[in-house]
Amino acid sequence: MQHWLRHEVRAPEDIREDVVLGVNEALANCVEHAYRSRREAGAMKLQASYDPGAESIRVCVSDRGSWRKPSSRQTTDPRASRGITLMHRLADHCTIHARPNGTSVYLDYTTDADSAVQQ
Repeated sequence: MQHWLRHEVRAPEDIREDVVLGVNEALANCVEHAYRSRREAGAMKLQASYDPGAESIRVCVSDRGSWRKPSSRQTTDPRASRGITLMHRLADHCTIHARPNGTSVYLDYTTDADSAVQQ
């Protein structure tokens, strides 16, 4: 991801860093939550696209695991659900599509520094 962003995407470094951190968080959520109830390892899919004309990056991280609403988790851990909050704050738009057969997280970023600051 870092190599692709550095060599293929025209965006300020701080935006590229936000993309990497948001994607890492989405992938970490797959590892931590998606396949928790299964014995076998599960797969994750990462897709990224850059539209220079629209000055935007779209990343999709998806899995075939089971979604649990954050409120359905019984935990006293104060760090619970921080990942979702972090993804929403890092991306210009974060959309989570949870289905019985998997979850997709879409992270959209504006690559124009002036537009990103205004949002």
